[in-house]
Amino acid sequence: METIEFIIRPDGRVEVQVQGIASAECTQVSHPIEQELGHVVHREWTAEYFQTTHTQPHHQDVHIHPHY
Repeated sequence: METIEFIIRPDGRVEVQVQGIASAECTQVSHPIEQELGHVVHREWTAEYFQTTHTQPHHQDVHIHPHY
């Protein structure tokens, strides 16, 4: 199942977690959202991102500082 989870921290940072989308395809989903939310300051890839099979779920954590 493909999901995008948003975590809004008390300091205004937003974390975006993409799950269930294989390889770099997750960035195609998250990029437009990142552009609207602000500047990406940190990105973490999990081991599933680097796997060649598309059957494994992928998890991406993106930390975004909002536009001010």
